[in-house]
Amino acid sequence: MAIRFYVEAGDRPYYTYGPRYWHEGYEWLWIPGHWSRYHHVWIHGHYVRHGVFHRQHFRDHYYRY
Repeated sequence: MAIRFYVEAGDRPYYTYGPRYWHEGYEWLWIPGHWSRYHHVWIHGHYVRHGVFHRQHFRDHYYRY
């Protein structure tokens, strides 16, 4: 019998949608978490909108469950 044990420090590499996804015509990219040198706090990873509107992805929708 083998036991697996995991310890994670910091942020996950990305959340629900993977490193990038399309939503209503815009591409969203994952920005990993990092330590803020100015405020000395951890900034959690988050998605940011990237680039310009693309009509071919306008009907792509992603919702959080």
